[in-house]
Amino acid sequence: MRVTALEILAALGVAAIAFAAFMFAKFIGFKKRLMQAFGRHGVPYHVANDAYSRAADFINSMNADGRPVDEIVVETMRRYPELF
Repeated sequence: MRVTALEILAALGVAAIAFAAFMFAKFIGFKKRLMQAFGRHGVPYHVANDAYSRAADFINSMNADGRPVDEIVVETMRRYPELF
């Protein structure tokens, strides 16, 4: 049985869509936990969402390093006090 190029492309397409869905779900879960952690520190949602938009590179790099969301919140509030 021979595998055609079209079948390979279809399999790669399905894998790419599955990976994109996984990454989207992972991001949504992180952002939800992050917003809840900001709320525990007394930051309203709209302020926390704006702060995430402005400090996304810093926050995402800390998340990639495996730091807990509560630590990310404290560090973000310490480093960017003007956002809060």
